[in-house]
Amino acid sequence: MKVYVVGGTDAKVNVDQVSICDVNSSLSVVSYNLTYPNEGSFEVIVSAYNLASNVTKSRIIGVYERIVDLVISGNSTILTPPGSGTWRVAAGTDQHPLEDIVCVWNMGTNYGDTTHNVAVLNSLTPHEITFTYGQADAGTQTVSVNCSNTLSSQKLTMNVTVVNPVTYVNFSAASLAFTRDYVGMRVYVVGGSDAKVNVDQVPICDVSSSLSVVSYNLTYPNEGSFEVIVSAYNLASNVTKSRTIGVYERIVDLVISGNSTILTPPGSGTWRVAAGTDQLPLENIVCVWNMGTNYVGTAHNVAVLNSSTPHQITFTYGQADAGTQTVNVSCSNALSSQNLSMDVTVVWDNVTLGELTCNSSTLWNHSITCKLTVVHFGTGACFEWDMGDGKPLVYYQDGYCADYVPAASPTYIQVGFSQNV
Repeated sequence: MKVYVVGGTDAKVNVDQVSICDVNSSLSVVSYNLTYPNEGSFEVIVSAYNLASNVTKSRIIGVYERIVDLVISGNSTILTPPGSGTWRVAAGTDQHPLEDIVCVWNMGTNYGDTTHNVAVLNSLTPHEITFTYGQADAGTQTVSVNCSNTLSSQKLTMNVTVVNPVTYVNFSAASLAFTRDYVGMRVYVVGGSDAKVNVDQVPICDVSSSLSVVSYNLTYPNEGSFEVIVSAYNLASNVTKSRTIGVYERIVDLVISGNSTILTPPGSGTWRVAAGTDQLPLENIVCVWNMGTNYVGTAHNVAVLNSSTPHQITFTYGQADAGTQTVNVSCSNALSSQNLSMDVTVVWDNVTLGELTCNSSTLWNHSITCKLTVVHFGTGACFEWDMGDGKPLVYYQDGYCADYVPAASPTYIQVGFSQNV
């Protein structure tokens, strides 16, 4: 400070009652330094006096601490709802206590400045505020605070991530699919900011909008029933949706084999379906067998069918099945099928004969009548008539020989032979 004294001889100059010098001239200019250890408003009194007079002058000096080391802290992530958080300004290690400062806060893009009068800020007493964000604030908000007194200031900033929760997730996908084919799916996410979407724990994308639609392809190398789990999550929420997809192998190359001829009795045979060279292993298929004209289909659940494990059935035909029967089998899963067929000849071959009677006498060169009772005439059986005259035998065989004899015929009569018996 500079003190100006006009007039006076043998005068003394005091500053706040502290003598600083003597003056003895018509104009004296005196320099002096004041220092204050603390903040405050101080009255400075300067007096110049001698035996003839005492003149004083006073002035108020405001003393402030320098703002040099303030630190901002608080919530770096806010979940909405509720959206509320706390932020503070504290004194750093190099900051002396402050009094009567002003801190102006700005909470981000959608907000203006708010002023806070801070009476005390020191290492034990920070300045703290609370604030609530809404869903419209989702994203990164820059929080700033400018603290100042009359002589100094410091501006501090920090980023705050405002996160909205995921409120809904769902997806569409085929419930059935072939192995190795792409299964297209669409994932729908409502709400959520800075959210991640996983399918079966595999991250597929990030979303940050009120409605997100994501496309994704799945593929499965093997048959089975698979639960697909879709999750959309962020720091505020984790919403999941699951659904089961049935995956099947294509049925493309099955082969039927088995007995092509059956003798009845006993009439039993074995037929099988096997995997061809182009058929990959199958699981949990259904094979429906139809054994011919007189039968309806019977279903068989087949757990495994592959190159080393065929599907096999046994079946027994009866007398009424004599002739050609077409065996058909249809094997299918939920997405594919194959029909196979083969012909089976059923031979009813148990011949039982009853009494043979002929005319006991006849004239020369006249016919003789013989009657044979047939108890059981098997399909494919033959009659051999030997009339005892040394001539060739006469044959009759059902379906093959000279004449046709119905299997159900109870008798057969041979007439019209002109033999010398």
